[in-house]
Amino acid sequence: MKKIIIITLILGSFSGTISADECTGQINAYITALETSIRSTYISDVKKELGSNEIKRITSLRNNASDCEVAMKIPSLANTKAVLEQATQAVKNR
Repeated sequence: MKKIIIITLILGSFSGTISADECTGQINAYITALETSIRSTYISDVKKELGSNEIKRITSLRNNASDCEVAMKIPSLANTKAVLEQATQAVKNR
């Protein structure tokens, strides 16, 4: 079940594009995926609390920083962006 949640989070983060507006889409999709996971009956109360706290943290960060800055503070989104940048560079270097 954990793999399904992770896949949901990753796929949700790809719903945006890579631009200033994309960061907003990525964060919105990430929050939506967290909210979906929290509602799952397969998730323990501890994991639900962690997800709820992550949503609160992201909401708080959004009050003080741009969405792209917030995305860089979310490890899975920051890692996704780094991998996409590496892949793009590899294609350009062909």
